[in-house]
Amino acid sequence: MMETIKPSWKASRNRLYAGFWAAVLATAVLLPMAGLSGRRDEAPAGRRPAVVPDDFRNVDAMLRESWLEIRAGRYEAAVGTADKVLRIEPSNATALQLRGSALFLMKDLPRAKASWARALEIEPENRSVSSLLEKI
Repeated sequence: MMETIKPSWKASRNRLYAGFWAAVLATAVLLPMAGLSGRRDEAPAGRRPAVVPDDFRNVDAMLRESWLEIRAGRYEAAVGTADKVLRIEPSNATALQLRGSALFLMKDLPRAKASWARALEIEPENRSVSSLLEKI
């Protein structure tokens, strides 16, 4: 009885290995042809890779950086970072508020007032900006 079981076990094992290697071969040959190789440094066939500018960063990260620069006393850098955000999103009220605060701390009151007024136009319910404008 053992003699009949052993050959069938070997046959199923060989079929299993054959199926495994067929899957490996299909993955190695077919996926790169379909553009699904998983490598990010090469574009799929017939497509150009996405071009992302070197200085592109998340807007939220830039707003946080501007706030941290104000806290560190680097007001000109904070204005520059807020200006970068405003180039990407011209109606970003938070960037305008940070820019106005940095300008206020640099004693540039007319530009600070203009930034805060623009932020208040975008978000009329912003109480912190309206209180800052009342104090000037």
